[in-house]
Amino acid sequence: MLQDISAKRRRAGWLACVLVATAVASAQTPPTEVILHDFGTSPPKGGQANALITDPSGNLYGTTRNGGIYGDGVLFKLDTSGRETVLYTFTGGADGGTPYANVTLDSAGNVYGTTSAGGTYNAGVVFVVNPSGQETVLYSFTGGLDGSEPETGVVLDGSGNLYGTTRFGGTANAGVVYQLDSTGLETVLYSFTDAADGGYPSGIIRDPDGTLYGTASGGGTSGAGVVFELDPAGNESVLYNFTGGVDGRDPFGVIRDRTGNLYGTAEFGGTANLGVVFSLDLAGSETVLHSFTGGLDGAYPRAGVIRDSAGRLYGTTQVGGRKGYGGVLFEIHPASPKE
Repeated sequence: MLQDISAKRRRAGWLACVLVATAVASAQTPPTEVILHDFGTSPPKGGQANALITDPSGNLYGTTRNGGIYGDGVLFKLDTSGRETVLYTFTGGADGGTPYANVTLDSAGNVYGTTSAGGTYNAGVVFVVNPSGQETVLYSFTGGLDGSEPETGVVLDGSGNLYGTTRFGGTANAGVVYQLDSTGLETVLYSFTDAADGGYPSGIIRDPDGTLYGTASGGGTSGAGVVFELDPAGNESVLYNFTGGVDGRDPFGVIRDRTGNLYGTAEFGGTANLGVVFSLDLAGSETVLHSFTGGLDGAYPRAGVIRDSAGRLYGTTQVGGRKGYGGVLFEIHPASPKE
């Protein structure tokens, strides 16, 4: 299956990553589609978009893992009319390349994110792009104990510290959770072992008390990944072990509502083994909100979700949609409290 999806990624290249808004009531209800933006076949616009964030005005920000002038991805903004602006084009060199993750905005309009490649050691970077489009590399990973290949974004606290994960590196080469302070000093908060604690982490979030929540795509009791919690002292607890069946496999990030419920995606598993959207309550009980079919609703969601004040979830899939390979931007209305 991994070889199959890799082949689909290569075929797609930068050739048409279509974002589609899909209202998914259930697997049995045919989705309705509205095209928000088509990246088209022009390399400078980027291709194969990752997860999105929105600003207070409703503009969307994101990255593409390829496309751009150099073929190493772009950072883009999509306004409420669907017009795209490329904010930065990655070269694949010291500035980074092949971003696989969403980005974070601060109140001044600076955009923070990661690339999985490039940098001084070609092990990825943490970057910031200011409102004028100037990029600064905040940290270049060495590929050793400090981590390697960050494939998820960063979260920002009130003191200017950034928190994130790398897929590889660390003591067991199974990934790390790291903190990057405002001076660019990195601290490894946790190194995964790819055993019961999980392995190959795929994103984190932070609550007001400083507790981190995230997913690891490997490890756990079934080797299908875990949802974990990391307290401010660096103690890790596994909140849920995926079985690799209908509940999902290879989870990719979570978000948290104000009551403590977690929401996320798993790239594989589900009724068709094409990925799921799930929720996890305070007792550690998982509910599958949607199993992807590979049709208009998409397949292989390799990014987390975002949630609005009405409780609606939004996310992306890598493939599926109208042309079968472009991917979709989907919307789900779970039965959950409003914020």
